[in-house]
Order: sequence, then structure tokens, then C-alpha cells
Amino acid sequence: RVAGGGAQSDLLTQLLAHAAGLRTVRPRCTEASLLGAAGVAFTALGYATDLNALMQTLNPPQTLCTPDAAATAGYRAQATVIDGLLRALTEAQQARSENADDELA
Repeated sequence: RVAGGGAQSDLLTQLLAHAAGLRTVRPRCTEASLLGAAGVAFTALGYATDLNALMQTLNPPQTLCTPDAAATAGYRAQATVIDGLLRALTEAQQARSENADDELA
């Protein structure tokens, strides 16, 4: 399930499905905080006994995005490259910090 402002975008919801390799489901209303609070209150007051069932009734799925295997593989390959770059940057920053510490000593 996706929620929040970004969930209103068909493109972003589909990209998330591709990148994660998982189906994304957008409910009719993406205001998760508001509906979650209302659902908890309804359940606490005894108007509902099953919060999950209540949420399915109040806010049923509207849009389902399925991932494309080729797109998912592409995103995973990019993630591997980005992870390597991030490691190299972290190591360079640590080395720079150690050199600065040595110069101060």
C-alpha cells in the first residue's frame, strides 16, 4: 500500500513497483494519517472489532501497479553501482577526516 502525497502520482506509484519489484496498491484515499486515526478511534469506541477489515471497507484499493521484471532488474543494477559509489565516497571522506586530524596533531 502506498499513501501520502506521492501516492497520488501514477508515475511515482508505478516507479515504486518497478524499483521494489513488488505490487503497489493505492487506496481510494491516500490520507493515511487521517484514516488511520479514524479507524483506531472507531475500533476503540467499539464501532468496529477488526481494524484491518474496517480500513478495507472505508478505503478499498483503487489502483494496482505491477512491476516489470526488466525494469526491476535495471533498477537493481543501478542500485549496485550507486552503493559502490556511496562506499567509495564514505571511504574518501573518512580518509580526508583522518588526514585533517593528523595535520592538527
